[in-house]
Amino acid sequence: MKELNVHFMDISGSDEGFKVYDDCDLHIGFRVHAHIYNLSRRNLSILLEEDARGSSLNETLGLPEIKTKYLQVEKGALQYHINDKMIYQVEDALLNLAENHYCSMENAYRMMNQYFENMKRHILSIKDII
Repeated sequence: MKELNVHFMDISGSDEGFKVYDDCDLHIGFRVHAHIYNLSRRNLSILLEEDARGSSLNETLGLPEIKTKYLQVEKGALQYHINDKMIYQVEDALLNLAENHYCSMENAYRMMNQYFENMKRHILSIKDII
């Protein structure tokens, strides 16, 4: 990454790690909460799906689904394999987003706001019960 002059930072385990995203234009990563944070700030974000949480979130919001690994049957047993086409899928996803004027991102932002408002109403309706 350094030889390509790409700035990167490891924020794993950091309590204040999300602050690094406050001044970014594009997030590509594995962390579901970082993806949600970036979307909430209207940053372009691509989540590389490691498990069902990531794939469910992307599916729910209508965003590109890029899996880091896949299952394949080998010698009668299921084996995980690394998705060696992931970098090309990220590139395709970014190109498709741009060609479609980022409509799926706009839809995801709207859906997040709708889910937030629904949850807020629900929490306010049960606050007196608790």
